[in-house]
Amino acid sequence: MGKTSRSNGRTPRPLRRLLNLLRRFSSLSVILGELPVEPAARTVFPVVIEPNDVIIEVGARMGDGTRVLANLGRQVYAFEPSRESFLLLKAFTNKIGNVEAYNVAVGSHRGTAMLPWWSTVRDMSWKF
Repeated sequence: MGKTSRSNGRTPRPLRRLLNLLRRFSSLSVILGELPVEPAARTVFPVVIEPNDVIIEVGARMGDGTRVLANLGRQVYAFEPSRESFLLLKAFTNKIGNVEAYNVAVGSHRGTAMLPWWSTVRDMSWKF
């Protein structure tokens, strides 16, 4: 038995997961790049972040807060363990020069952990 051909009419699994994630948002807002911004990004971040600050964002998700942080500080290092969220993070921040994104978890020690997620993505474990 060889590998299953991708020409069997089925969408590859990672692409299906990404599409399921995108379906959770208004299609128009995703197309226009007008993703929702977390309330803290609008109210708290501008008060506590200085223009010369280097920011470490753990759990960047799709980059809604990352984009705000990039406008406020000098450099943003964004960490997101979920592959699907990371792909969106990269897509929505790829033209922002002061953002570096990493598809890893951040913790106090090395190990493996379960990342609870939506019902469309089950039993995924992430190495960190």
